[in-house]
Parts: sequence; C-alpha cells; structure tokens
Amino acid sequence: MTTWLYATIWAAMTLFVAGAIADRRTPGSPLARLAWWIWLAGALLCAIHMAIAMGAHYGWDHERAVRETAARAATVYGIAWRGGLYVNYLFLLVWIGEIAWWRVSPQSYATRPVAIRHTLWIVYIIIVFNAVLVFATAPGRIAGVILTSLLIAGWWRDRG
Repeated sequence: MTTWLYATIWAAMTLFVAGAIADRRTPGSPLARLAWWIWLAGALLCAIHMAIAMGAHYGWDHERAVRETAARAATVYGIAWRGGLYVNYLFLLVWIGEIAWWRVSPQSYATRPVAIRHTLWIVYIIIVFNAVLVFATAPGRIAGVILTSLLIAGWWRDRG
C-alpha cells in the first residue's frame, strides 16, 4: 500500500505542476483543454492519495493523522503545528474550485483578477515546497525542488 500512497501523490503533484504551468489564459486552445484534463486527473489522484493515507496509514483515525502530521512538521520546523493536515484539505478544495471555475466559465477564469492569480500561485508554491520538506525523503526532496522550481518559473512567466 505504501507504493500506492507515494505513487498517487507524486503523480498528482506532477500533474498539478503540468496543469499549472500550461497556458490556462487562452480559453478553448488545445493546450488549455489538455491542461484542464491534466489538472482534473491530478486532483483525483490527490484525493485518492488522501483516502489511501487516511485508510491504510492512519486507520481512519483523523486525530492520529493530525498528530503524526504535526510530528513530521516538528522534525523539520521544530513546531508541531496541528494545522498541516487541514492545509492539505484546503489545498485540494482550492484546486478543485479552480478546476470547476475553469470548466464552468473559462473566459472568466482566464481573465480573473491578477491579484487572485498571483495569490494562488504563491500559496501553491508555498504549500508544495513545504509538503516536500515535511513528507518527502531525500531523493523525493530533490524531485520536489524541481517541481517547486517549475511552479516558480510558471508564476514568473504568468506575471508578464
């Protein structure tokens, strides 16, 4: 089960980054349509990862999941903050919200205010980077730095 746990999240994060850095501001373009499907697949894999983690790793004990996530954060940051798991939930909800907005109103999504776009980019970069620091092994951290770097490059390109 551990293989599926890690495979689903790495695939999800790879698809997240691929969808994020694709041209999402040209509604109806073939790349934008493909990016939407990529993002949807990534979000579904992220949800599957969360279900696998909760069931197979934490035995559906949410309090245990909160405690263990806080303990992992403490090993990196020195603070056992209990909110990390909730940040993961929020990340997925915002991601799904973006997917829905993009699907329901692609023109509105493509022309959303710059402040919203940049705020989401920054939040995503921070969350992905922190997730890699807290949860990944050393080789995984290298891959995570690459994914985070690609997100930063996408945000930088999107600024213009």
